[in-house]
Amino acid sequence: MYKKEPHKRFVGFQISRTQRCFKRVIEKKVNEQGFGHEVAKYAWFIGYIHQRNNEHIYQKTLENAFNMPRSSITKMVQELEKSELITRETVENDARLKEVVLTEKGNRFIEEHLEMLDEIEDSIRQCMTKEEAETLFMLLGKIDCVLEMESGK
Repeated sequence: MYKKEPHKRFVGFQISRTQRCFKRVIEKKVNEQGFGHEVAKYAWFIGYIHQRNNEHIYQKTLENAFNMPRSSITKMVQELEKSELITRETVENDARLKEVVLTEKGNRFIEEHLEMLDEIEDSIRQCMTKEEAETLFMLLGKIDCVLEMESGK
């Protein structure tokens, strides 16, 4: 398509650009609060685990939820463990399985940052109507489905 229409706007480019901007905003705000860059990039993962504190979360759960390869999730879990934000606990019936659990420090981190994440979300939603936000989610869902099919998942 680029060869046919070199001046056309590309959806993938815009999504990628927006994601990088969003990531920079989160990193800036988390860093301002005294947490390092490595922790900032995993704020969504910590929030995901926190929201599901009554559920069993395993690395495979995170792989599926964030559509990321095992190696990336393993690296993330190791960094969060090193930062003492999570632990991996052996499951009683299956020693091979490790449940990912937030530590007290991890719970404090996310509770301190929930307001910040809400503020970022609110500032983004201020530039669109409720209907536009619903349309955006619907379109992103469609794009996600197409890309998952293309990637073979």
